[in-house]
Amino acid sequence: QSSLLVLVVGILQEQLQLQEGEEERLLASGFFHSAVSTLLQGWLGTRLPLLQTPSPEFIVPAIVLTHRSPTCPFQFPSHLIGFFLPQLQGMVLTSGLVQFVLGASGLSGPVLQRSGPLVLAPLLCVLGFSIYREAAVLCSEHWGIASLAVLLVVFLSQHLHSWPLLATVRYPVFRMVSVSPCTESHSTLGIRLPLLSTLSVAAGVAAALSSFISSLGVYVLTARLLGTSPPPPYACNRGLCAEGLGTVSAALLGGPLGVSSSVPNACVVGLSQCGSRRSVQLAAMMSLLLGVSPRLSQLLTSFPLGVQGAVLSVTYTVAAGTGITYFRYTHMDSGRNIFNIGFAIFMSLLLPRWFNLHPSFITTGVSSLDVLLQSLITLPVFLAGFLAFFLDNTVSGSLSERGLSSTAMKKRALDDRVAECSQNHFKIYDPPEPVRRMLDLPGIRVVPFCACRNQISKDVGLAAQENSDLLNGLGESHDQDQQGA
Repeated sequence: QSSLLVLVVGILQEQLQLQEGEEERLLASGFFHSAVSTLLQGWLGTRLPLLQTPSPEFIVPAIVLTHRSPTCPFQFPSHLIGFFLPQLQGMVLTSGLVQFVLGASGLSGPVLQRSGPLVLAPLLCVLGFSIYREAAVLCSEHWGIASLAVLLVVFLSQHLHSWPLLATVRYPVFRMVSVSPCTESHSTLGIRLPLLSTLSVAAGVAAALSSFISSLGVYVLTARLLGTSPPPPYACNRGLCAEGLGTVSAALLGGPLGVSSSVPNACVVGLSQCGSRRSVQLAAMMSLLLGVSPRLSQLLTSFPLGVQGAVLSVTYTVAAGTGITYFRYTHMDSGRNIFNIGFAIFMSLLLPRWFNLHPSFITTGVSSLDVLLQSLITLPVFLAGFLAFFLDNTVSGSLSERGLSSTAMKKRALDDRVAECSQNHFKIYDPPEPVRRMLDLPGIRVVPFCACRNQISKDVGLAAQENSDLLNGLGESHDQDQQGA
């Protein structure tokens, strides 16, 4: 989490030319906002062991917004943060509201229903490739330290537990120790009115759409790494609502970036084989402590940049590798599949690079529309998800080719250690009892949180009760007949 925060805040510092001390305050506020959103996600959201953190999906719209905004009237670069921060807060507030609406509307249900292996594979691959350039920049600060850190992480996570001397130890302690990883500023902390301009709203919509696609991919990725059933739509809807609430709270507290599910922390689940909610909640409490003071957060972020880049380099490879595993469920000799996969991955990496080199190419005459289009077309995750989804659902192909046949679905279920999709396997996604009672209140049973409730389990429970009553009635009538005879 700290490595991703260092990367995101470093990019923001480069764009806004922050004053001395502002970067530490942004790091502290990032830890605090991440902790609040993580606790919301674990209590109200998907219930998966996911850490929330400011993600690169918010960086691209922020850069486009600052570049498309009118020229700063101040003479000194040090005032850029005071000029652009209200607009960034407006972008974050808009993004949080859109995220919440997307979750409450139940959009993830139809999207996941039509997202087969040929959609998930390119999306997860691009998630893994999305920050390879930034990770290389961090590693280039000191290649020796970065190489040593990469070797150490690989050794501890992949080789230490299988050493002959340690193979007899039944408790996987050597596996678990692998990669488990009050000063306020008026410009970064404190409740204030965000500047809701048309440009900030457009950038916020773009960030929300990209975060929507990225979060769904992270939910599936985490469930895959844990070896459990994919998250049902109602759990994904709750997760998006929780992320929206976390992003709104970050905006109201003065944060310049929103939060979403962390890709590297999801990949750490696969490396450390630790899928406990308690570990994530403990990390959230530690982030709260780090967020109350910039000096405390600086202790964790003062490691060499090469180490931060090495951590990101190793963790993001798990996302790309997991995406590749989905190819085996499809007919890979099909020309349709070969084209769709190659086109979605290549174009999602090519187009952002080209439009970053030609930022003035999109000029429609409407500034807000320019910001929206420029943000969306320079977000690799959005392009990968959109192109893969569009091609897989429009280009003709059989269910067997797309990996949606009954045989392929059974194979995926067995790979996820789920032989039958019964309700018992989805209990891990059920919220705590107070949240379930809140969702069952008559006032919110239909609107707007109907998509966040487990309607199937409700219907199954009612049907089971009806069957039980029917059987009891039949048994009583049978006993009466016996007595009468």
